[in-house]
Amino acid sequence: ITDKIKKHNFDLNAFSFSLNNVVFNSSKAVIVHSRWCMEQTAGDNVFVVPHGINIERFHEGEIRSIRAGLGISQDTLALACFGEIVFTKRIDVVIKAFSIFRLFNKEAKLLLVGKCYREMEDKVRQLVDFYGLEGSMTITGKVDLDIFKKYMQASDVILNLRYPTMGETSGSLIRAMSYGKPVIISNVNQFREFPDDSCLKVDVCDREQDIILNHLLMLGKDPLLRKRIGDKARRYVEDNCSWDKVTEKYIEVISA
Repeated sequence: ITDKIKKHNFDLNAFSFSLNNVVFNSSKAVIVHSRWCMEQTAGDNVFVVPHGINIERFHEGEIRSIRAGLGISQDTLALACFGEIVFTKRIDVVIKAFSIFRLFNKEAKLLLVGKCYREMEDKVRQLVDFYGLEGSMTITGKVDLDIFKKYMQASDVILNLRYPTMGETSGSLIRAMSYGKPVIISNVNQFREFPDDSCLKVDVCDREQDIILNHLLMLGKDPLLRKRIGDKARRYVEDNCSWDKVTEKYIEVISA
């Protein structure tokens, strides 16, 4: 079948085919995590329930010891991307913006925390060499959840860009917001639904790199702004994504 499709030059890109109508049509109810996902469906059996998460508490004073344990200097402005390091997370654009940002903040470092497939790692290494970022970037590879959380808690700014997207809600984004971290996200589809005061958004356009850079410059020089955005992010998650709130919504759907 694949050969026949290729013969007729059909697009085999997974982003072009959702292939979920059979599941939707065969289900009594389907739960999605965003209004955007619901709007892509034709059925009336689709319900929106936010992505749930355990709200974990940690003291800001703990961050010093966490950073020390991870080898991150207290003077470092730690920028980070989390989860699988793949092209849809705009990693190449992030690295290019970071290479310019480093001219303004020599203490900044970019952490890529998560599994990085060989092809993507080769691309990242090429960019690191080209922009002279050796020593300014860390690629951790896959880490266990405890270390993953520590890197997130130790970060000052988190970049969670996503394009193209299949409509997925990012678990690492929700976790970062629950930690009170300022996040930079793509201004597309489901991500548009996050309140503008709880994150910074980036249009996917020919100015994407410049917008990322401007956000980094703004956040990098203003710790109070980082805290203000992070506090609003945490409040949003507490109000909408805590398991106490989400469980009630699951029960409503199942009981309907």
